[in-house]
Amino acid sequence: MVEEAPTPYRYGVWGGLTPAQRHRLDATLDQPPVGEYLGRLEAALEAAQAAQAAQVARGATDAA
Repeated sequence: MVEEAPTPYRYGVWGGLTPAQRHRLDATLDQPPVGEYLGRLEAALEAAQAAQAAQVARGATDAA
């Protein structure tokens, strides 16, 4: 029995498609647009840095 590949294809090379076809296919996937993804990533990084700074500040206060 041959196992079928999962669809729709989310990763890999989308050979044989025109840019317009790739855009339409990408629009049907449930991934956020690149700009939105980058915004979420930046927000998560800022939150992690703030949490780390707060932890360092608490450590300096505890040591005093």
